[in-house]
Amino acid sequence: MEEKSYARRIRMPDGTLVNRYSAIDPAKYATECTCGKPHCLRARLLPFREHVAKLHNVIGLLLDERVFGSLSSGWSGALHGLRLAASIEDIEADTGYVDNPMVFALCEPTIDYENANSEMASKYVAGATIFGFCWHAYESAVGATATTEIAKLLKEERFGERGRRLLEARSGLSVHFPGLREILRLSMHQCEHGGLFSERLNRLKVRFPTEGLVLAAELSREFRNFLFHGEDRPPDHEEWGSAIVSHCRLCRFYSVSRLLLYLLQALAWIEVGEGSDLMNLEFEGREVRPRQVLESLQFVTEDIG
Repeated sequence: MEEKSYARRIRMPDGTLVNRYSAIDPAKYATECTCGKPHCLRARLLPFREHVAKLHNVIGLLLDERVFGSLSSGWSGALHGLRLAASIEDIEADTGYVDNPMVFALCEPTIDYENANSEMASKYVAGATIFGFCWHAYESAVGATATTEIAKLLKEERFGERGRRLLEARSGLSVHFPGLREILRLSMHQCEHGGLFSERLNRLKVRFPTEGLVLAAELSREFRNFLFHGEDRPPDHEEWGSAIVSHCRLCRFYSVSRLLLYLLQALAWIEVGEGSDLMNLEFEGREVRPRQVLESLQFVTEDIG
């Protein structure tokens, strides 16, 4: 029986070296659903990077066509954040860098331990970095949306709170974004079972009992603060610790990032205004209304049944 290897690169039977994993592998299964139900919205979501890229392209088109903002507005900052979030293909972290090299020369179990830790660290750093760029895009968009409203928070650059307040003022907006509730529930589940987030999560459940964009905005803000204040940490390898905790602690970066993508779509929907219902834009070879494409771009097809 072949011995288990935790090395990043493994040798195949033909002698070639291949990567055993990619740091962004959790993005592929974070919001995956295999229930098989024909109208499952999660199953019809675009792959994460494609969702980021498509949202980038839609916002870029809205800027080019002068539907809202300008290249000097916060929407250009949103484009920058989305471009960087989509650009990451892999990251390699080496948690053994700080150790004495002689430890690895003398102790095979230590090598396995650091290889496993490095895998988790690579996936953790990738998820945290991508989330950070999505948050950057979101804050930039908040600063450019409905700039005559809630001016005090805008001046004070309290973008996380302002984003939630903009959505609270539009209580019926959530219904325009199918799949949001499913991703919100999944994010809450992963934040709960990933650990270390219980106190913040319990406060959210009490304060915002209604599932929708407002809760999504506040969950994203709390998760950002949770990371920024150093309350999170990389999980143990899933084969050495709790597989559920490892899975959720890595996947919640991408499920909460999905919420940020939904929030960006909602902010853009607000900013284009009601007048956009009378115009058509050419996108991916079709004539579409701005709000229509913003409501459905997260899916593989626009027809969500």
